[in-house]
Amino acid sequence: MRRLLPLALTVAVACVVAGPASGAPALPTASCWTPGGSAPVGCAGWFTTDVTVTWSYDPAGVTATDCDVVTVSADTAGASVTCRVWYGSDYVEAGKVIRRDATPPAVTGAAAERAPDWGEWFNHPVAVGFTGTDATSGIAACAGATYSGPDTATASVAGTCRDVAGNTSSGSFSLRYDSTPPTVAAVAARAPDANGWYRAPVAVRFSGVDALSGVASCDGPVTYGGPETARAAVSGSCRDAAGNAGAPAALTLRYDSKPPAAAGRLRVETGSGFTRVRWARSPSARLYELVRIPGLGSASRSTVYRGRKVSFLDRAVRNGVRYRYLLRSLDEAGNAAARTIAALPRAPVFAPAAGTVLRAPPRAAWEDVAGARFYNVQLYHGTTKVLSAWVVEPRLRLRRAWTYDGRRRTLANGAYRLFVWPAFGTRKQPRYGKLLGETTFRVRRS
Repeated sequence: MRRLLPLALTVAVACVVAGPASGAPALPTASCWTPGGSAPVGCAGWFTTDVTVTWSYDPAGVTATDCDVVTVSADTAGASVTCRVWYGSDYVEAGKVIRRDATPPAVTGAAAERAPDWGEWFNHPVAVGFTGTDATSGIAACAGATYSGPDTATASVAGTCRDVAGNTSSGSFSLRYDSTPPTVAAVAARAPDANGWYRAPVAVRFSGVDALSGVASCDGPVTYGGPETARAAVSGSCRDAAGNAGAPAALTLRYDSKPPAAAGRLRVETGSGFTRVRWARSPSARLYELVRIPGLGSASRSTVYRGRKVSFLDRAVRNGVRYRYLLRSLDEAGNAAARTIAALPRAPVFAPAAGTVLRAPPRAAWEDVAGARFYNVQLYHGTTKVLSAWVVEPRLRLRRAWTYDGRRRTLANGAYRLFVWPAFGTRKQPRYGKLLGETTFRVRRS
């Protein structure tokens, strides 16, 4: 009697017959062989290659059925192989279930244990797990890995799945990884106002550089406007597209918006063709700047001095022109405090102005001399003295006619010279000072 085999089974040549039987009949014994094997292996468990089953049994009075050599060459979750041995009208039967799975499992999925840290990027270690399926023996286990670097936009994490039969398959999971923060820089929006100092609010901007994911954002500009200090610190940071925050960059700047104390009281001395301006030193001023209005030449204003001294002699002036001097006391940051003073340079005897041509009697005037009780004024027409007068005020109105030295004098046409001396003491006992000055004029009445 011969048993029909499943399509998955291949029948070999014949059964293997054992030696003479003794006593009760014994059950047939199965042996399993794998390709190239020199000895049988156990028939339990899973095979990942073809497996051939052979039988041995007691041959005395035996009529064996379904004991063919069978090779299982297709995957199966359980193929039954049997052997029946007859002893007359009785028989003994043995069977084996052969399980074969030579097909690796399918890796069907891979996933990170958490979402990306920022956008599509991971910035610190992340574990990746894998899943799979197996149609025959089933999945025994899948293994992944933890990725912690290096930084790259094309990181790949490998994983495997193993079925119960021991077959394995591998898979991979792609991710973007950047754990390196950007480099941050802080830059002022403009140059210092003077000598490395800012004296007006200044904006500080922040920028970054990131070699991989790129800079996503930076802190907005910060405007510094005080308090006054030589070491003001303004800091900010940038973040890359992976969410890494760069170490804050700090810009140290010097800020002073308060002007120094103004220089002390201004004093001015004037004379013929010069003006001297003096001032008291300001303890917080670094230098002084003196501006004159009107300026040099045809300029409306000119800076005539810049330095650390506390006086300035201006010889580029014209007699009879009124000037205004603006003194600016500057600190190191360029803040300024200002004072002004007016000056009128002129000759000691300034009226009538030297060289003036007149048609009417002039008014003579001169500088007041400190301590003088009165003045002696002498007028010459050509080389002839025509007037000597004593006056208390530093001025004298000439007339068209007067009497001097017993003679009547008139303001005739021609050239005149006028001299002035200060006098001290009394009229009876005068004490004359040095000649104060002189002026010249011409009369042209017709």
